[in-house]
Amino acid sequence: MAIARKICAEVSSVIKHSNEVCTLILRPLEPLPKFHPGQFLHLSLDPYDPTKQWPESRVFSIASSPLRSGSIRITLAVKGRFTRKMFDEIRYGTSVFLKLPYGDLSFEPNGRDKVLIAGGTGITPFVSFLEYLLDVGVQASVKLFYGVRSRHLIIYDELLDECSRKLELFSKSVFVEDILGDDQEYQRGRLDIETIFARVNGAQSSEFYLSGPPLMMKSFEAYLMAHSVTRERIFADQWE
Repeated sequence: MAIARKICAEVSSVIKHSNEVCTLILRPLEPLPKFHPGQFLHLSLDPYDPTKQWPESRVFSIASSPLRSGSIRITLAVKGRFTRKMFDEIRYGTSVFLKLPYGDLSFEPNGRDKVLIAGGTGITPFVSFLEYLLDVGVQASVKLFYGVRSRHLIIYDELLDECSRKLELFSKSVFVEDILGDDQEYQRGRLDIETIFARVNGAQSSEFYLSGPPLMMKSFEAYLMAHSVTRERIFADQWE
């Protein structure tokens, strides 16, 4: 695993999806450390002084391909004082400090079907993986199940559409809780592990990746294990 490094970065874009969710594109002001899809970083708003301890920070999944070293992307949901400050105060040109990479969630190219289950902003570690597949032109069997509260919170929809066009073995199912009318593109309701499991052919031999609210991941993991999916084939983004 790569040794974590501390670098300064500048905010080059702020995309607000709602009054509690936004995406930041950061431009590293130093060489970006190598990382793997699925890893995460620490972000601090306060300047880092090498003579002192690392300042207050929060962790965020890296939502960009390792091969796109000119920028790095994260998505945040407001969950407390620190993330509220980030959401309210970060602007174009704001300086932030990053410490990365961390985490051992990995997407090994072992030939097994991969089932990605994302709740809300839990889509972010999967974005890094999907973007990487596009960059290297690898065809892998990937099924994405993605759940959001509202249609406007479907982030990275352009990337998912690109994956549908370019990755022959990729499929996506998007669940929207408060969808209105008869929309054939999305499924009404919450992510449901029974529905997901029924749609995966050869589920017992597939690899399942879970990312989202802790209670969702815990209950989904318990269901999978009760239905003969071994723990070795269940991976969770558990840094929260």
